Amino acid sequence: MFATAGAGLYLGTVTLPSPQVLTGRQARLLFRTFVLCPEIDTDDVLKTELRFLDGNKKLLVQSPRRSFIINLAAGPNESGDYPHETIATGRMSTELAAIPSGLGSASKVAFVDFFQVYLAPGVNADEPVWSKPGNATDGLVRLSVDGGHDITWSGDGKRLFWFLGAFLHSVEVSKLDVCASAAVDDPKTHGVACARNLPQFQEIIVEYPSDIKRLKKEASASISNRFARDPEALKNADFFVIANATLLTMETGDLRFDVLRDAVLVTRSGEIEAIVGVHDLIIPYGATVLDAQGGFVVPGFIDVHAHWNGFGTTHPARSWEMETFLAYGVTTLHNPSADNVLGFAERFRLERGQLVGPRIFQVGDVIYGAGAPSVHQDIVDMAEARSALIRIKAEGGPASFSYKNYNQPSRASRQRLLLAGRNLSMLCVPEGGMNYDWDQTYIVDGMTNGRTRLAHPCFYIWASEDIPDDLKLRRFTRHDILEGLSESTARPKSSYALFNTSISTAKMVHMGLRAHIGAHGEPPLGLNYHAEMFFTRQGGLSNYEVLRAATSDAAITLGIEKSVGSLTPGKLADLIIYPPGVDLLEGDISGTRDIKFVARGGRVWDADTMTEVWPVKGRREAMPPLNPE
Repeated sequence: MFATAGAGLYLGTVTLPSPQVLTGRQARLLFRTFVLCPEIDTDDVLKTELRFLDGNKKLLVQSPRRSFIINLAAGPNESGDYPHETIATGRMSTELAAIPSGLGSASKVAFVDFFQVYLAPGVNADEPVWSKPGNATDGLVRLSVDGGHDITWSGDGKRLFWFLGAFLHSVEVSKLDVCASAAVDDPKTHGVACARNLPQFQEIIVEYPSDIKRLKKEASASISNRFARDPEALKNADFFVIANATLLTMETGDLRFDVLRDAVLVTRSGEIEAIVGVHDLIIPYGATVLDAQGGFVVPGFIDVHAHWNGFGTTHPARSWEMETFLAYGVTTLHNPSADNVLGFAERFRLERGQLVGPRIFQVGDVIYGAGAPSVHQDIVDMAEARSALIRIKAEGGPASFSYKNYNQPSRASRQRLLLAGRNLSMLCVPEGGMNYDWDQTYIVDGMTNGRTRLAHPCFYIWASEDIPDDLKLRRFTRHDILEGLSESTARPKSSYALFNTSISTAKMVHMGLRAHIGAHGEPPLGLNYHAEMFFTRQGGLSNYEVLRAATSDAAITLGIEKSVGSLTPGKLADLIIYPPGVDLLEGDISGTRDIKFVARGGRVWDADTMTEVWPVKGRREAMPPLNPE
């Protein structure tokens, strides 16, 4: 299917087959009388809850800023619309959950406002609930200390539930009466000091086999036919050996010591086991060997400034974006603007094997000082600064090591976040390039990096390459995206600010600072990462210095150098294998895109097709159709 029409949410009747029929191959679902419900906004479907009332006679729709009931029993009018009644609305809420009173209003309204969970007594539908001090809804009580999401009511309406990270919170609403006076006396935080002790919570634990465990199992299965009765070979099945290679280890940061020729890299269970010379190698019995034919092997690339859109869906479909990044050698992503909940959910889906792609790290929601209600945070005190970071840590756990302050006009707010971040071992990645005075205070106050420096380098790529007809890009990327990536305007090279930026970057590197490579998610994904390396090279850095920026320097800045960033025994086997003839050190830096194989955690793919090479040779994960060819 390559085209859709009438997208939306539909209501109808589904007839399920009997349990006896379900066991056979002839089982069919019968769909009848499906009609579109245009009042349900599909743009907010991830934050919308649906619940049938009175059997199937009514449908309660809880969308982010409106709760309403559709009367299904009354049937549609001549336009196909069902009668409905609105029972509650929110002024700036990102979630809303109301309990109908039966009188055209709500008896209780729970909502999420500026990341916090609130409860209000019955209000009229034409009075939007709001938490702003001085204009807040009467009787409002704040329930969460550090925030919450996915609010929902128990079936009897007596208990409210919400999540924060892995912890499911709930509160018996009748107990909140003891905090009524405290909420009135506390117009700023609406009685949270009283209410914070009332909710109960429990940790929800979800377990799945790690990538390493899956790799070991699949490696054993891949040789079981040849060595079914040979326990020694099966024990060594998870060895993968890259022989006759030129290793650029990036282990020391010094070119004189980081190039190893006629070398062998041994991986086991997704980690680098050893690096030896070709004459010192003893191949473990049962291991798989790949002859690199003298080609370069380098650490996987780290995109420190990556963006993409795929985490906006919660369905475990394959991701063309993740595959594209990996096909171009990017084995680790750091996204400095994502989503506290959905971003980490995507990471978990990838780690459990539902997606194929790089390792994902991200900052969650930006800590935004400007006017977007869904992410706005003032950070007026240390308590708010800590809560902003706790929300990120709660969702991502140990994978949450960074945050981004974005358009925070108050230097005091930024300093509060820095202090809270230091106490929680979190790195700040500010927006950079927005305001020169802010940039200066970022440096003075101790922020260790700037997120943005290049000015529209994508225009240069679009004008200097035939992006729409690039065969590899057409294999991995939606064609409608590629068709828009061309630019024919002629201009002198001096007008491209990126070349001036590359010069200043080289000067800072030669003073001992670290540069990094990040493509901002600009299309075409993957290729633009290599374009960024090309731009960085133009300012006076050597090929080696550029590759170091893309690997070990990035890992050090992000604090993940103990696991990735160099070809070092004990680190994860994230690496790129180049064909013979590609000279990464003395040749054209654009050769970085000529990748033969890419490995992530020891699992190896053909970079041109993303067909798995090891341990499951020939496997190509089915992808949803992107293009008509």
